[in-house]
Amino acid sequence: MIGNQLGVNDSDNQNSIRSKCSSRKKERIRIYQRRKKQINNKAKQKNQREQKLRLQKQRQKKQRSRSKKKQLKNRKINKIKYYREDKYQKTSEFVVENRVLIDYGQGLKILKEKKNQREKRERDSEKELRLSQKQQEKEKDSQVKKILKEKKFFLTTIIPLL
Repeated sequence: MIGNQLGVNDSDNQNSIRSKCSSRKKERIRIYQRRKKQINNKAKQKNQREQKLRLQKQRQKKQRSRSKKKQLKNRKINKIKYYREDKYQKTSEFVVENRVLIDYGQGLKILKEKKNQREKRERDSEKELRLSQKQQEKEKDSQVKKILKEKKFFLTTIIPLL
């Protein structure tokens, strides 16, 4: 109304009000988007920090397990009875309290193979013993049967003749 009195059109006044409203709206939208970005950035940073911590903990666990393995290995090696090196196979053996530790890449594998071979030999020898015992028992049984047959023959045929 005041605008009309001064000679300003009503439509111009409405346009200016609209433009003010739309600029306020745009400003609100910008503020909202800025806040959203800030929140997202904070969340990303938090996730990154947590992931770094997780990775650090995993590395520490691996390090601890490695150091424990080394300590155990060192403990075993401290009790060495003797040490032998094979230049041709590029290996070295630590004989520790009836155990042989072979020191190179596939050492554990070879130790397991040796252990398995030893156990297999023991099993085979036990089987052979059992088989030989069974065979001896069979031979004894056959001898006893033979003797019984002879006695029976003697008792049934020769004694009545006398």
